[in-house]
Amino acid sequence: KESSAASDVYKRQVDNIGMEKIEQYEKMLTVYADKKMSELDFVNIYSKSKNKTSIISFNLEKIHAHEVASFLDVQGIAVRAGHHCCQPLMKILNVVATSRLSFGIYNNKQEIDYFIDALIKCNNFFSAK
Repeated sequence: KESSAASDVYKRQVDNIGMEKIEQYEKMLTVYADKKMSELDFVNIYSKSKNKTSIISFNLEKIHAHEVASFLDVQGIAVRAGHHCCQPLMKILNVVATSRLSFGIYNNKQEIDYFIDALIKCNNFFSAK
């Protein structure tokens, strides 16, 4: 029953806002995050598509994706790390794993700025060793 109630609340929220506005907002956040991440010379982003959805797969140079995810978790940021059930793609990219950022209508630019600051802290922490 709880998941049904949550689904109903979500559906009403989507209906009130409108799917087109949600897609536009998520696209704006994606473009913003992608631009900010691209400015960091130690970040590798694995999609150059102009039609990205609200997911960005990335790695920090010389830092394993699971280390990045753990560090960000301590900062209060949730990302996924691993091969994301696409080992053949990881082989093509010549990586064992990536970190994956995702966001939606509940996120904002300030949270992306916080994420960028956390990436810098993460890079500095692991580079200091």
